[in-house]
Amino acid sequence: MIPKLLTRYVMWEFTKIFMISACSFVPLILLLVVTREAQSEKISPLLAVQALPFLVPKALSYSLPPICLFTVCVVFGRMSAEHEVTAVQAMGVHKSVLFFPVIVLAFLVSLLSIWLNDIDASWGFHGTTKFVNASFEEVILDGLRADGEFKRGNVKIEVDDIDGSRLINPTIVKQNDEDPQKRIRIEAEDALLVVRPKEGKIEIVATAPVLVHDGFELSIPGEDILEFQIPNNDQNSPFENPDHLYMSQIRTHKIKQLARIAELEKSNANIAAQQLLTGDLLALTNVAWETRNQELEEANHRLSRLNLVTPRRWASGFACLAFAVIGIPIALRMKTVNYTSAFGMCFFPILVVYYPIFETTLNACKEGTLHPYGVWTSNLLAIGLGAILLYRESKIS
Repeated sequence: MIPKLLTRYVMWEFTKIFMISACSFVPLILLLVVTREAQSEKISPLLAVQALPFLVPKALSYSLPPICLFTVCVVFGRMSAEHEVTAVQAMGVHKSVLFFPVIVLAFLVSLLSIWLNDIDASWGFHGTTKFVNASFEEVILDGLRADGEFKRGNVKIEVDDIDGSRLINPTIVKQNDEDPQKRIRIEAEDALLVVRPKEGKIEIVATAPVLVHDGFELSIPGEDILEFQIPNNDQNSPFENPDHLYMSQIRTHKIKQLARIAELEKSNANIAAQQLLTGDLLALTNVAWETRNQELEEANHRLSRLNLVTPRRWASGFACLAFAVIGIPIALRMKTVNYTSAFGMCFFPILVVYYPIFETTLNACKEGTLHPYGVWTSNLLAIGLGAILLYRESKIS
């Protein structure tokens, strides 16, 4: 009977502190996410706030691991400092009765974090992108009002002034997609900015534009319409980037990608065989083969990115469990109600060790130099170290 009461007590303490901590952490992280999104997308804070529903999953997924760590530091630090752990041992009950329920709860929070990561990477990302694209005219005008210029992707717009949607003395510079060193500069007396988000296009109706390219100038009398694609527009090809697929879509995309790779390899083998049979050895070393090899390499790279999606999101989610397993023994050992000290003792090593290892292994997995499940390295190290500390703590009477 006593272990059941203790289990309920510990679970209630964890849940209570977890909810209180979430009410403090989540708004702060959400503010940081909104600020970063406004800076990265170069949009006004007001627009970023309007996109808030799409940013909530990101804020929650970022918040859950530190909230788990903070909660276990508060709960077990207080229980240890107020000798509740000693009282439990005096009743002949093992310490594990106290921390196993919390580990189970941290496991469930990890599953929630995985789901939030999945929602953020897919629904959240595409929702934010669509919202920014729908408000892209306002995004451009806000940037021009603030800095006198706006740059996104391979397009840069500079103006002397703006009047509503009319640009005064605009200069538009467009880089070549294949060679960034090559660019076209368009100058005009004034121009009207029109954004068509449904078509994914930016139209600039320029008056008497002058096109400058490779040292040559071409003056166009009257008005001319200049068209550009909205950068990061995903209207026509949603969910093509593996990083922004739902995990439920990964298997289907992997099957299609494997079929595409097999088709490319078969095509390359047939072409090489024909060239060998006809004795056209020079054709085996021409530029066309560089294009074919590059296409095959890109297909294999996309497959490796698809293989990484699921392990990465599960590893990110299980940071909650890893942080909890590390935090429990340290909080028990410190025996202090000063939860900030226990939290700092845990979180500082996590910042300087856990996250650098996670980023290093993640980059190696993206490059294909490490197996996709290598992204679990930091979690396994943290859980392994935490398990050792928990075992030692359980042996202390």
